[in-house]
Amino acid sequence: MDRLFEYFGRKAGKAYKKGRWFYDSLLGDEEEAIKAEFAFGYEMAKDIASSSEFEKDQLVKSIGATVKNKISTRHRFNFYTIKSEEVNAFALPGGFIFLTDSILKLCNRDEDEIAFIVCHEMAHVIKGHAMERILAQYSINTLAGLVRTTGMMQNAAKQLATKYLTSSYSRDNEFEADLLGTKLMLKCGYKREGAVKLLERLRQNDVSSISYFSSHPEIDRRKLEVQKFFNGIS
Repeated sequence: MDRLFEYFGRKAGKAYKKGRWFYDSLLGDEEEAIKAEFAFGYEMAKDIASSSEFEKDQLVKSIGATVKNKISTRHRFNFYTIKSEEVNAFALPGGFIFLTDSILKLCNRDEDEIAFIVCHEMAHVIKGHAMERILAQYSINTLAGLVRTTGMMQNAAKQLATKYLTSSYSRDNEFEADLLGTKLMLKCGYKREGAVKLLERLRQNDVSSISYFSSHPEIDRRKLEVQKFFNGIS
């Protein structure tokens, strides 16, 4: 893991675009990069878990397991439902996916709609968007120093957890996650209507009051792009 961030330090200043930074690291050593990402995400997940109440509902775990078993990825995805009045879902670096019980209620527990949310969040991890948000907070050289000792990484992850959850992805990141998420859910046998239904549900509601969706770009545009993809494979 230490080699990964030493390499980043030597490469400081180079533009790593479209979530490819960790695939380009270590001369193509994707496995080592993903280990480092998992370690940082794990520390963040522990901090979030310490202040959250978990829901025993198995729906999200079941959907997540279905998708994880159908796709080829080195990420060690883990799925959790937490109790919260906040309608929310998020992915931490390394593949820690959280949904609140409130977002399940918003979807009326429709498996296809929830599968779209789960796959959308998984796509952020696969595309590297989740770790890019860490790099937005810390320079590569700073990260290189933080991960040299477990204690420093734990402290950094704890400090970053809240700030991470209140930041947002770029518009391009969201469109990329919609497209890959849609492909994932179809590959796993979920109905395409789930994606369209969810986006239509958002369009009909005041999504600006819903934290999960307030930072997501242009619901109509997102729905149009998803429908264009479906039309292309019909």
